[in-house]
Amino acid sequence: MAANRKRLLAYVPMARFIAEMNGPDAEAVLHDISQPSRSIIYITPKSITGRCVGGPLTDYAMELLQQGVYLESDHVVNYVGRAHHRDLVLRSSTFFIKEESQLIGLLCVNIDLTRQFQALDLLQDALLIPREDTNKRTSEVFSLTADELILQTIRSYSRFMEPAQMPVELRRAIVAKLVTLGVFSIKGAVSQAAAHLHVSEQTIYRYLAELEKKERNHHERNHPD
Repeated sequence: MAANRKRLLAYVPMARFIAEMNGPDAEAVLHDISQPSRSIIYITPKSITGRCVGGPLTDYAMELLQQGVYLESDHVVNYVGRAHHRDLVLRSSTFFIKEESQLIGLLCVNIDLTRQFQALDLLQDALLIPREDTNKRTSEVFSLTADELILQTIRSYSRFMEPAQMPVELRRAIVAKLVTLGVFSIKGAVSQAAAHLHVSEQTIYRYLAELEKKERNHHERNHPD
């Protein structure tokens, strides 16, 4: 374990470089995964998330490890992070540090985008369009194919998050929206949705079955015999 920590601390200059390159709204964190409950062995001086050395892995980092994402990829980039104690919106990325194909640590980068979203709010106000209207988006999507509908729906729900990093509930919500748009009445839509959401066709069919069961139970509760 001590040998791994020494190897991981060799990444400190890289962590500093990445944080400084991204400006004052960025932090970089080194994790030693051998001790999940106190994995942080280094964090750049400007701490965006308020964490410090000795802090634990996040739930999402644990999920990445449990899913074995590092076995097929060297990194996960541009997913959405939150720091609720400061109400921050973060763009986060994780690099898997490996020694001879064995994962020993993580280099995580968090960039605070809160000010950018505030600027976006100001622009929307300047356009004199009620915020609730922009949040609702349009119910009419001018698309020619199921593929376009699926991609537009994924973009509207995910912002910066890549489909491969989406939590299950977000994927379910996207599938539910696609049902309301009538996408799955189009031939081949299930396979296209599965490909774009990085899941199997069986998973899409399971989500559809769950939605159908939920709708049936709702109908039975509100229309008893």
